[in-house]
Amino acid sequence: MNDETYQQPEEERNSSTNAESGSSSSSSKSSREAFEGLGQSIRDAFKSGSRDARKTVEEALPKVKSEFSRGVHDLAYAVAYATSFGAALVDEITPDNVKEGFREGSQAGKRAAEDVVRNQKERAAREGTDPSTDEGEPVIV
Repeated sequence: MNDETYQQPEEERNSSTNAESGSSSSSSKSSREAFEGLGQSIRDAFKSGSRDARKTVEEALPKVKSEFSRGVHDLAYAVAYATSFGAALVDEITPDNVKEGFREGSQAGKRAAEDVVRNQKERAAREGTDPSTDEGEPVIV
């Protein structure tokens, strides 16, 4: 092997430079066209997708509303059924003395609440204030 480096003749250098610049410009032109085509395809896809999505939503919205309404109805039905069934079952299996205790306890609680409200109104009447806006002392039962 020889230490001398190969030197391309000047004619070959000029012709290869011209060929490279010609192929370079046509290459960059075709690349530019390809990217422009790709960009246009992407824009078209977004526009088409947007129209399709809007159409799908418009078609699905009534169905969604209907199903939501049906779901709310079914939930209300289930709550009412469970409450009524539970109350009827508890009523049937609860001994009479427990029922009597519930009845007496609820009556006593109602009387206590009525006493508290009546006492607040009487105190407000004596002091000349409105009991509904009274921000004074807390009521102790």
